Amino acid sequence: MSKIVVLVNDVHLLKASQSSAAIVHGWTMRDHEVYLGQVGDLSWGISDAPHLWAYPAIQGDGSAEWLRTLVTQSAVSIELMDVDLIWVRTNPAKDKDRGWAHEVLLDLLSWVESRGVLVLNPPSMLHQASSKMYLQSFPPEVRPKSLISHRSQDIAKFVRAQTTPCILKPLKGTGGSSVFIVRPEDRSNLNQIIEVISQKDFVIAQEYIEEAHVGDARVLLVNGEVLRVDGAPAIVARLRQGDDVRSNVAVGGKPASVELSPQMQRVIDLVSPKLKADGVFLAGLDIIGSKIVEINVFSPGGFQDAGVFANCDFIQGLLEAAEKMLEKH
Repeated sequence: MSKIVVLVNDVHLLKASQSSAAIVHGWTMRDHEVYLGQVGDLSWGISDAPHLWAYPAIQGDGSAEWLRTLVTQSAVSIELMDVDLIWVRTNPAKDKDRGWAHEVLLDLLSWVESRGVLVLNPPSMLHQASSKMYLQSFPPEVRPKSLISHRSQDIAKFVRAQTTPCILKPLKGTGGSSVFIVRPEDRSNLNQIIEVISQKDFVIAQEYIEEAHVGDARVLLVNGEVLRVDGAPAIVARLRQGDDVRSNVAVGGKPASVELSPQMQRVIDLVSPKLKADGVFLAGLDIIGSKIVEINVFSPGGFQDAGVFANCDFIQGLLEAAEKMLEKH
């Protein structure tokens, strides 16, 4: 039995339907000593080492009532050096007003990791992948033509040079927030869109991929390879609804079954070597056609939806992979 901590942004905002809650529940079902903690409850303790106030993860059915009972307990004090595995399920992009807390989180986890505690994903690579800029380090053939800038003149010039639509979004955005499409036949609001996004972030302008009119596919990778359970790949389509350009489930995209195509597998084969070299244990790739539009390494979801269509439990497959990492550590 291992001592495991799962870290999220805020335990009181966690929902039982989310992958992070399912991961906590899944660990308890595997008879580990599990704790749920949040970014704001980390500190450097009087023992001269990182410390956390966390909630013991009780066993139960994984329902909303189970989660509510869990987070209304009294928190207990944990020395992070006494933990076997720290599982990072935080998302700084959803917590921009507390960027300072997430920076401290990664600093403390780097200290703990350097002294022998297994941290997934590793804090050094989370630092590296803390924005969509991480995608630019992968082969050009797997990513859309893009410009990342805060200069409105450069962004507008890039957009106007395209003969097809462009997607504009914040560099550190998440969940489909502040995502706009600008079409060649109507750029009347381009300057206003750039102004809105650039108030709090850099702007990433990407070429529009034709297949995006349907949606995208979320593919879940473990150690650079597609997560599989009983041969079934962890993949789920996210279909756009109505005129909304976004397919994120968080903003109304509809999950659907999809095959892992040879085209998708080629994309995965091209990015896998770098993911492995960077020590990425878990990644969620958002693929449209032959391009990756985002790489999610902080708290990728989609396990339950993928599991519904494949009729298997991808969370348990994920945790089995993590246990193997623990055995080797």
